[in-house]
Formats: sequence, structure tokens, C-alpha cells
Amino acid sequence: MHQLTVSKRYSLRYFLRNQLLVLSSFMVTGFGCILFYLYVDGLDIATRKSLQVIGDYYAQLYQSGELSQTQIQANEFSIFVGQQNLPDWISNEFNQQEFSNRTLYKAHYQVSDSSNGSIAPLLLTAIPINNGEQQLFAVYHFQPTPKDGTGNAGRSPNILQTVLTITVTVFIVLLIIVLWMAQRFNQRVLKPMEALADMAANIDQEKPLVKHPILADRSETGLVAQTLEAGIERIRAYHQRESDFLQNASHELRTPITVLSSALDIIDRRRQLGKKDLDKPLIHMRQAVVNMKSTTEALLWLSRDEPQSVESLPVTANDLQQMLSEVTQQLHYLIDGRELNIHIGPVPHDLVLHNADLLRIVLINLIRNAYEHTFEGQINISISNKELSINDTGIGLSDNINLMQRGHSGRNSFGLGLDIVSRIADKKGWFLSLSSNEYNGCCARLRW
Repeated sequence: MHQLTVSKRYSLRYFLRNQLLVLSSFMVTGFGCILFYLYVDGLDIATRKSLQVIGDYYAQLYQSGELSQTQIQANEFSIFVGQQNLPDWISNEFNQQEFSNRTLYKAHYQVSDSSNGSIAPLLLTAIPINNGEQQLFAVYHFQPTPKDGTGNAGRSPNILQTVLTITVTVFIVLLIIVLWMAQRFNQRVLKPMEALADMAANIDQEKPLVKHPILADRSETGLVAQTLEAGIERIRAYHQRESDFLQNASHELRTPITVLSSALDIIDRRRQLGKKDLDKPLIHMRQAVVNMKSTTEALLWLSRDEPQSVESLPVTANDLQQMLSEVTQQLHYLIDGRELNIHIGPVPHDLVLHNADLLRIVLINLIRNAYEHTFEGQINISISNKELSINDTGIGLSDNINLMQRGHSGRNSFGLGLDIVSRIADKKGWFLSLSSNEYNGCCARLRW
């Protein structure tokens, strides 16, 4: 198993976490500023409205004659008629020559009766009276709350502290949400990507793909994994076809190479003997070259994933009879010195087949299979309108063996020939079968 690791510097997990934290910090800072502005502005508006309502009420009382006092002072709220009646502790804090009507003025003052010198907010607004010739001032001055049971004086409202408390609370909530989102992103994106990398790292081109859990993922990552799996399978199939072609070629070209070698030996011997009759071995060599060319083309056709149509010239009964004769002669070197009787039955005169190159490969492999495993007795080759059958008196078939599987012929050989015949039969729609016969040998049947 290959274990892939990513540097923390380049990890998407840490990048996402840091980016979310930075984004959250900016969001919280911006939210805090906006909240502070809205809080202060809203407080100003509410205070101004309240002071205006109270000021309008006392202005009506003053103009109707129901209010004769020019100063009304309460614990935290006071009314003053005329700017000259504002006490010094108020007018000194604002330092205004005149006040605009219905405008909120803010300041801070030192509470005179506070032993610890507390500073409290001071809010003021002016209301016009007597047709604007005078002003009535509504003043709100915060007072420290009474001492609590511990003897500590209360404090006036702290707007900044309130906003900071709310901002910190919002930041903590957003931080929790960000961490939750990061965890969800990790589960939904990063972990599947790590699984995809693990799947890719453990691909072995020599072995079929093991079904990885990431293939069941329904997200885009699962789709990428499925696409990767399909691509790997196509690559593996390509390599398998390439390997099969090389094995098939080495297997099928043995016969024409042997013919060429034998023909060259004959030519050398005849030259040594001073004979000039070289036509027959040259004919065999040319025929072997033609066979090699047609065999290579047929094997290339067989190795393609979607084989193209090959040249489909008709094979008549005479052509098939001649092909059987040539193949048995070419393979005769396999049974030299054996007491074997080869019998080729007549071919029905109305039989017409196609693809001579593929048919030649089939005949060569089935006849070679019989030659290689029959040491005495006879081999009967018969053809009807529906099938080709080859019966031998050879060593028979092994039990519990997949006879058509590459590498298992059931007769102590590699089984490449039968595998090639089986694949040709599958692609041509033919049916190949192997069975034991009454001679304890093998009967190979090819039905078309």
C-alpha cells in the first residue's frame, strides 16, 4: 500500500481553515463596526425623539400658561426655559453660543456628588417656543446607580462595552459555524479526495481493480473515481490485447517460420549437391510468407477492441480442401517418426465460407492440437455443411479444466492455440467445443 502525504503548507484542509478564519475575522470586524454605528445612531435617534416628545409637552404647557417655572430638575431629566437659565455645569460642557432647534447635542460631565469622580453622558435638545423667539431645553443627564450591597457605586451605561460584548458573542457564534462548515467540507470534499488519491496510488496494472469505497460516492469526486476506473480498465484492456497479440503472433508464426527454415535447409543441401531444382522450396517459402502476412493481419484484427471488418472473400469447397491439404503438410514435421494415419474427408461441394485468413488460423491450431497430442493411431478430419470435426486417438482431456482458458489446454500444454480459436469463434458467431471420443482421445468441433 502506498501512503501519500501532503505538506501542511500546501494542504487544502489548512488552506480552507485559514481562509475561513480570515473571512470570519473580517466579517465580525465589519459586523462590529456596523453594529456599533447602528447602535449609537439608533440610540441617538431614540434619545432625540424622546427628548423632543418631552420638550414639546413642556413647551405646550409653558405657552398655555400652565408652566410658570423656568427650571424643572429631576434626578436624570431637567427642563430649562431660555438659554440663560441653563446651569453652568451644562452650558460649560457644550460651550455653544446658540443651539439649533431639535438637534441632539451630546457631552459628558463630572458628577458633582460622586466621591470617585464619575463621568456620565449628557444629552440636550432645544425646542422652539413663543414663535421661535425663545428655546426650551430638554436635558437628560445619566446618574450613577446607587451603591450595591458591596458598597461599590454603579456605573453609567457603557455603549462601547455593550457593542464589544455583542461583537465577541457574534464572533464566537460565527467561529463555531465556520468550524462546523470546515468539518463538513472536510467530510464531503477533502476526505473523498484523499480516498481518490489512495485509490490512484494503489492501482496495479498487473491486477484487476479492487472495488474502492470512493466509487460509491455520489458527488463529483465519485464521478471522477468512476471515470478513472473506466480509464484504467481501458488501459489494462489495451495492454492485455497487446500482450495477447505478442503471444498469439509468436505462437502462430511458428509454422511459417518452420516452413521457411526447412525450405532454406533444402536449398542449402541441393546447392551442396549441385542441384539447381529450387522451384519447390521457393514456392513453399513464398507460401509461408503469404501465410505470415495473412496471419499477422488476422491477429491484428483479433487484437482490436472493436475489430473492423476484414476482407471477406468466399472460400469454396475446393479452396477449403486445398487449405486442409496445405495445413496438414505444413504441420507434418510435428508427427515425423510417428505411426499416424491422417484422414481428410471430402468437403461438401455446396459449402461456402468466408474469411480465409481466420479460417486458416482455426485449422492450423485445431490440427496442430491433434498432432501434438496424438502419438499413434489416427486423426480424422471431416467437414459438413454445419461443422468441422477433428477426432484423434491421443492422450485425451484432463478433468476439471477450463479447456478454452489461455494457459490451460487440458493436455499438458500452454493452450494458446485453443484460446485463439475460441476468441475467433466468439467474434465470428461460431461455436467451439472439445469433448472426449470413443477412442479415449479428443473430439474438437467447430460449428458455424
